Amino acid sequence: MSQPTLTILLVEDDELLMMSFSDMLRDMGHEVFEAPMASVALACLQDNANKIDVLITDIEMPDMNGQELVKLVRAMTPELPVIYSSGYRADKIADLASDRLTRFLEKPFGPAELTETFRSLTVNAAA
Repeated sequence: MSQPTLTILLVEDDELLMMSFSDMLRDMGHEVFEAPMASVALACLQDNANKIDVLITDIEMPDMNGQELVKLVRAMTPELPVIYSSGYRADKIADLASDRLTRFLEKPFGPAELTETFRSLTVNAAA
């Protein structure tokens, strides 16, 4: 059985990584909203809250960090699954991905890691 198509809000301030991750997600069959910073992501979420299935956010960004963004997002959409992504090792920031709706992916990651992470969020979000 194939993974269902998701609509993803991708927040990444590095333009090359944004293009790479967006291309990978689209190649996997997902729809992607791109936000180069947290403030753009919040505006996008306000306009498309009922369409977005997953938020993927960098942890370190210029206008606010990913953890601050997620607090604001969860105030708007408490059940939205979140994937933090960072070049920092997972054991250094494990407390960020400590609930059933939150995961962490260490950069760089590929389609297999993303698919497994989506699957674990879907299973746990329904629990």
